[in-house]
Amino acid sequence: MTERKVLGILAIVFGGVGLVFSWVPFINNLAFVIGLIGFILGIIALILNRKNKKLLAIVGTVISFLSLVLVLVTQNSYSKAFDNATKSVSNSEDSSSKKEKSSSSSSSEKRQFQKLLIPRFRLIMVNLKLQ
Repeated sequence: MTERKVLGILAIVFGGVGLVFSWVPFINNLAFVIGLIGFILGIIALILNRKNKKLLAIVGTVISFLSLVLVLVTQNSYSKAFDNATKSVSNSEDSSSKKEKSSSSSSSEKRQFQKLLIPRFRLIMVNLKLQ
């Protein structure tokens, strides 16, 4: 008997589109839905072709499944990269705020040092003039 090819071909097409768009951030969410549709169509084609040839249905199901797995892997890697980027930004903000605090504390220390130094310097100058 001949294979019912329509659902198998649709599963291949949806799986291929899912594979192509699974690499693109944010669009890979749509690719997951497209791959899921292709996977469902491939399973239906396998069920309908129980006694017939199942080559297109198997190929479509496998490609759709690969697109689903690839979407999950890429989303995981994108989320890790995003987390690392936000951590590095927050770390740089923390270090810059620490520098500002240390610079403000060092400037206040300088003022205190000047307040102590200027009167003593005047006393030393007065004492030298008197001698």
